Amino acid sequence: MSLNDDQTFRQRHVLHALLRTAHKLRQISYPSYMLEMGRHNMSNLLVDRVSKKYGTVTALHETSLSVDAGEFLTLLGPSGSGKSTLLNLICGLIDPSSGRILIDDRDVTREAMNKRGLGMVFQNYALFPHMDVRANVSFPLKVRKFASQEIKKRVDDALGAVQLLHLADRKPANISGGQQQRVSLARALVYQPKLILLDEPLGALDKNLRADMQYHIKQLQRERGITMIYVTHDQEEALSMSDRVAILSDGRIQQIGTPSEIYFNPTSLFCAKFLGEANIFSGFVQSSAEGTNVDIDGNLLPASPGPLKDGDPADLIVRPENIIVSHDPRRGFIQAFVKELAMVGSTVKIRATARLSEERAQEITIQTLNRPHMPSFEGTFWFGWNREDATVIPALQLPLASHQDQPGR
Repeated sequence: MSLNDDQTFRQRHVLHALLRTAHKLRQISYPSYMLEMGRHNMSNLLVDRVSKKYGTVTALHETSLSVDAGEFLTLLGPSGSGKSTLLNLICGLIDPSSGRILIDDRDVTREAMNKRGLGMVFQNYALFPHMDVRANVSFPLKVRKFASQEIKKRVDDALGAVQLLHLADRKPANISGGQQQRVSLARALVYQPKLILLDEPLGALDKNLRADMQYHIKQLQRERGITMIYVTHDQEEALSMSDRVAILSDGRIQQIGTPSEIYFNPTSLFCAKFLGEANIFSGFVQSSAEGTNVDIDGNLLPASPGPLKDGDPADLIVRPENIIVSHDPRRGFIQAFVKELAMVGSTVKIRATARLSEERAQEITIQTLNRPHMPSFEGTFWFGWNREDATVIPALQLPLASHQDQPGR
């Protein structure tokens, strides 16, 4: 009996369904008047071979990146990966060691921050405690010497956009953390910048407030057509909000693509492991009549086609939610033994030991949707996956068995 062989059931898995459809959902057509309203506020960005060094330390290696007008791009990575350095270079807080930065085809590499027409939102809100909400939001316009009537109009519009017009007379200390961050966002919107940069803006908020603010930020970005570059170390945040995600590590962009592309088709072990859990099987590429496989001691594990040729050492990557489980032996399935089972809300996570061959066993993780009257997971079971759900990448090191030791070679 198969526990999750039913494709309809498997596709209901929350994360699986989210990432398969997220990019399509972002292509919702808005009314023409809304698109016209935001079009004049859209900006494109080009980072051309930019780097940053501090003495002998390289904070950002030579990096090139283009961002389309109206796009929401997230810079994702662990602490020290270079994501904030790249953002600070774009906004003009620091000067690059090499390369150039263009906004709307205009070279702004050596321009001051206040000349680039950017909006900034910081993690610590950066609000003036002695000013009320309205005064905080109007501050950038007063500095630019806008007329009083225009200031009132724009402040009302910005506060209305973040649903805080009714709190305009309160001081920051008298509103919640989430509301303070919305004030910070309104201040970035008020002078209608073409590009808004957000540096870990939700890091200080609790989980529920973060989810609420993620919705508000993405809704505003869509409705106004503003180009946004968003820095975070939170994988879920990046995957749920972005049109594209750039993963950084060691001062380099490791991979860039849509949330679906980088999650289901990682190009390196770092990207696979950084974006959630992954089952990784090491072997050698071996073609068959059915398609591409990875050979582990004579056991052919199915994979989607990749750039590698037969005999190349490879790592095969399968996400836990893509594993198919059966209580009965099935052709091409692998035997495994349950070690631990945990119910985490709507999902069930299983850790097991897989018998890949007589010589090799490996721990695996399986995740499936929790449901009433689910058959129990215990003892021995068999598992596999659909060919299209497995990605092959070049191995960083040779698998345990040498190429010459592989059966049939």
